[in-house]
Amino acid sequence: MCSPRQSSWGSVSRPPGSPQPRAVSWWQVTAAASLAYFLLGYNTTAVNVSIDDVSWGLALSEFQVSWFMSGYVLAVGMFTIAAGRIADTLGHPRVWVAGMLAFGASALATGLALDGWWAVVTRFLMGMSVALVAPAAVAIVSHSVAPERRGRALGLWAGISTFGLALGPVFGGLITEYLGWRWVFLVNVPLVLAGVGIMLRVRPGFETRAATRWDWPGFLLVAATPALLVAGFNQAVTGWLSAPVLILLFLGLLSAVLTAVVEWRTSAPLLDPRIFRIRSFSGGVTTGSFLYFVRIGLMFFLSLYMLQALGLSPVESGLLLLVWTGTTTLLSPLVGRLHERLAPGTLIYAGFLVLIAAVVLLLLTIDPADSWVTLLLPLALIGAGIALVYAPANAVAMSAMPDQEQALAGGMLSTFRQLGAAFGVAVLSSIFYGQRAANIDAGAVIAWQSGMRAVMLGCVVVLVLGLITALLQLRRPT
Repeated sequence: MCSPRQSSWGSVSRPPGSPQPRAVSWWQVTAAASLAYFLLGYNTTAVNVSIDDVSWGLALSEFQVSWFMSGYVLAVGMFTIAAGRIADTLGHPRVWVAGMLAFGASALATGLALDGWWAVVTRFLMGMSVALVAPAAVAIVSHSVAPERRGRALGLWAGISTFGLALGPVFGGLITEYLGWRWVFLVNVPLVLAGVGIMLRVRPGFETRAATRWDWPGFLLVAATPALLVAGFNQAVTGWLSAPVLILLFLGLLSAVLTAVVEWRTSAPLLDPRIFRIRSFSGGVTTGSFLYFVRIGLMFFLSLYMLQALGLSPVESGLLLLVWTGTTTLLSPLVGRLHERLAPGTLIYAGFLVLIAAVVLLLLTIDPADSWVTLLLPLALIGAGIALVYAPANAVAMSAMPDQEQALAGGMLSTFRQLGAAFGVAVLSSIFYGQRAANIDAGAVIAWQSGMRAVMLGCVVVLVLGLITALLQLRRPT
């Protein structure tokens, strides 16, 4: 609720005798803010089943297809932290509304694209818009919802967000087949207008801080570091020791080191390395990154497995993935309530253990000769494990930060999740394709099985690292 001396759109003094601001509906604020993450997930996965139609319709070259697919996520990772600082300065709801309108305009432009580079550029702008909205969305929920309901709100936020990843392949396939690929992007427009309408109606309050000198060196380095690292890991499918991979990864690591040095010495840094001294925050960020490494990377390869090895259609594969994402969505509100009663690390520990058990089960049982029915139990367990980790890790990280740093913290959370997802897809791709190629002489079934088992083993290693990180950094309530 806004304070008596605060207008519904910020910390502006009210005239004496003016009516008090009305209470903010926590669930309406949460639903509207969560729409940004719903659209992020939907637009990440829906294009996977529509890219052939996009490529044919716009006569995309292979180079343009690569940029069309990667530019969106890359833009999110490059600009989210800077967008968090902007939102902290100008106000979270204002930046959220502006970013959503920009997202709707760029989605409309993508749906109306007449040539390849038009689509590539507008798709990149969609990612930039999401980067502007995402940290403000987390901060709106954390700042506008009372502390006793914050865990519940973040659980609802996690559930709504998950639906985007779940419904993307299903709706993407249906829309592409019956309406055409352009509507995969045009459908964003009414959703954006609905979300903006809700946010303008509830008008959550916010606090701003005085504008500081813009950290241009930090901005350039923070943007360059994920771009170089993601490009290097994506290129690793051609071989880990190839010259382009080594050069890109070296430049990315050099950029990361320069970022730490420059930001440590800057009086008003865009990314303050000292923030990671807060154990609860760094623990929440790290566990979230490990989670997204597996969440996005494993979903990508299970989708390929369903489509290519099991022979399912895109719609059938999307419906099967609903066992995973639907479980996460259904359990997230309950997890939010439990988080309010338990120590922060408890649910996270349990979630990683459930995830490890689920992936080990896949590792031991996956076989292209079997029916899709064998995937039901592991998919449900993965969904449950993600629900147990996702919202609590976010709540732990955000609760450790002061109100004036909420959007910046949200930007870091989003950025490191995107990096975890990008690294997951890239690293697991190099593992899968290398292992499958090594066993191709044994037949397609054996090659697929060996490749998928290598992917599962890689996921188990990352999940164990996530559990160890949680045990070391999230041992006591914040």
